Amino acid sequence: MDGHEFSKMDKNKSVHKLKGLPPIYWLNLDADEDRRFYMEEQFKYWEIENHTRIAGYDAREDDPSEHLRVKFLIMLVLLNWDVVCPI
Repeated sequence: MDGHEFSKMDKNKSVHKLKGLPPIYWLNLDADEDRRFYMEEQFKYWEIENHTRIAGYDAREDDPSEHLRVKFLIMLVLLNWDVVCPI
């Protein structure tokens, strides 16, 4: 089922089960626009508003070590983790 079909579906009657979900952080490559559209349609369908897309990094391109370090620190800040990290 693609994103276009969700908008044609009847109102989701199970949405109430997801009320009060904690924030959702999801990864997506910038180049993967179809997947991003699909995920955004899913969040709309389930009426989930508290979500944040985190741009993924395609490690097939070059050495990902610096990008991973930065992404990890961003995740710590977003999640308010109190962690000592020797980076």
